[in-house]
Amino acid sequence: MRKAPGNKEKIFYTAVKLFAQKGYAPVTMREIAAEVGIKAASIYNHYDSKESLLTAMVEYFRDALNSQVFPSFEELRSLPPREYLLGTMNSTERMFTDPVLREISAILVKEQFTNKTVRLLLLTELIQKPREALTEYFTSMISGGRMKQINPTLAAKEYHAYFIYRFYENSLRIDSGAQEFYKDEDEQAAHLNLFLEHFQLEDTDKK
Repeated sequence: MRKAPGNKEKIFYTAVKLFAQKGYAPVTMREIAAEVGIKAASIYNHYDSKESLLTAMVEYFRDALNSQVFPSFEELRSLPPREYLLGTMNSTERMFTDPVLREISAILVKEQFTNKTVRLLLLTELIQKPREALTEYFTSMISGGRMKQINPTLAAKEYHAYFIYRFYENSLRIDSGAQEFYKDEDEQAAHLNLFLEHFQLEDTDKK
């Protein structure tokens, strides 16, 4: 039997809901406590400030990437290019089936302009780490003669830019009232096919 969430978990999920609905700045700790149904002072037994709640959301987002997405970049390396890129794409799609992560994404996109911790998270975890993993993969494809000669970092940036665009578009849609991230499988397939064709990725080594 699943254990009922304690007050700390209730505070966290309530804060996510309120920050996503109203924005981070207008929501008070007292309002969060009232929504949870606890005394205002009790909330500080678990979180000492709104900033600590936002930090917890940053960690929730980072942990999801580290457990659900980033491992696939290494675990799927033995697959042919199409299956590899599809696999890493699908791991990201699965991560965002979590409604809490969708709401946190909308919060982070808004707060990146005023919060250094959020900016650093999005820069390192959403942009730099995937780009580095893709650069390493494309480097191995080029050295094996399975991809045309090109700067692998540039190829990684071009491939990954589509997913950054979709992340921001979906986060803005959630902020505007959408309940789910949209998924256009035809568009994703077209993006993948265009990339594979343009950069001439092959399933087997030519060397």
